[in-house]
Amino acid sequence: MYRHFSEPNRRKIALELKRLCHQQKAKLLIGADPKLARIVGADGVHLPQAMIKQLPAIRAKYQFSLITCAAHSVSAGRQAVKNGAMAVIVSCVFPSSSTSASAPLENCPFRVFVKKIDAPVIALGGINETNVQKLKTACHGVAVVSGAFKATIKI
Repeated sequence: MYRHFSEPNRRKIALELKRLCHQQKAKLLIGADPKLARIVGADGVHLPQAMIKQLPAIRAKYQFSLITCAAHSVSAGRQAVKNGAMAVIVSCVFPSSSTSASAPLENCPFRVFVKKIDAPVIALGGINETNVQKLKTACHGVAVVSGAFKATIKI
């Protein structure tokens, strides 16, 4: 997933990521920018929670079969699935030092959260070599940002 925000060279970077993903037989999602996703031939788009309501219109306009959404609550996760998300990325599962991280889930334990969502759930946030094992049977997958640079994380 490429979350480019305000990167001035985002098209060039996204094209290179698409090439690399194709070589590795991996899927490329573009964060919050369906127009860029279409331009570079990405496999789909990832929407932040604030864009969940736009999902049906984005699917209709851009014809992506792969759309995921971020969710920070069970109600947002359910809304994403209702609107057609193929997977929900739940954040923040553990406390994180990331500048874009929200507070960790408080009102609902992660395993309960997963059971309440009728779609694949991917954990994000604060995942490290110590706590990743707790997620092994709890969800469909994990996503890492800074953890990707730590070779010790093994699932």
